[in-house]
Amino acid sequence: MLLNEDHSLAPQIDELAAAGKISWEAAQADPRRHYLRSALTGSEIELIDRSRRPLALEPGDVVILASDGIQTLPQAAILEAVQQCAAPGPEAIAEALIAAVAAAGEPYQDNTTVVVVTVRPD
Repeated sequence: MLLNEDHSLAPQIDELAAAGKISWEAAQADPRRHYLRSALTGSEIELIDRSRRPLALEPGDVVILASDGIQTLPQAAILEAVQQCAAPGPEAIAEALIAAVAAAGEPYQDNTTVVVVTVRPD
C-alpha cells in the first residue's frame, strides 16, 4: 500500500499521455520524469501529503521509507523483493531493493535511499 504520492513530474507527464497529448513512449522517455515538485530543503514545504490517521501495524508488516529512486521499480518488483528477503530481515530487503533499482538502469536516476522496518511479534 502506497501512503503518499510521487512528488516528481512523472505523474503529470503520465497524465499528458493518458489524455493523448503525448505518446506513452514519449512519456516514459521524458528526461523530466524525475524532476522533483517538492523536496526537503530547509525552506517551507509546499507539497505535503500525509494521512491524519495513524497506521496500525501488525506483526509481519514491512514498512519501506524510500527516496524517489524506488519509483523506478514497479510495485510488483518491490513486493517480490520483500517476499524473497523477508526471512533474512530488513537489511536484506533494503539491499535487494537498492540492487533492483541499480539493475533497472533507468536514465537520469541519480540516487536511492531505502530504510526498511519490520514489525516483529512480541
